[in-house]
Amino acid sequence: MGRTYKRKLESKANRQYNPAKLERAIHAVKSNAMKCGPAAKHYGVPYTTLYNKVKGTYSLKPGGQPRLSQATEEFLAGLVVDMAEWKIPMQPIDLRLLVQEYLNRQNVVD
Repeated sequence: MGRTYKRKLESKANRQYNPAKLERAIHAVKSNAMKCGPAAKHYGVPYTTLYNKVKGTYSLKPGGQPRLSQATEEFLAGLVVDMAEWKIPMQPIDLRLLVQEYLNRQNVVD
């Protein structure tokens, strides 16, 4: 029998601030109008969040980073749609080989 987990009432929810206020606080710190501590209190955002955003501590998204840009993905998806309209069958292995060939020609390495 599986356990039913209950959330603790006193636990905090993430991101209890307005993203627009965070952007204004970042602008205030970067323009040297305020320091991180006073800006965090004035705009009501967490100090550590403001500090990390100003310093660029976590500039990448968590997890594996994509090798293809969004525009490239859309271009390749368009090719697959065109091939389907032309009644040319494309298996999943064909798509993988197409993307691998594109990456090889662009000199993208692991």
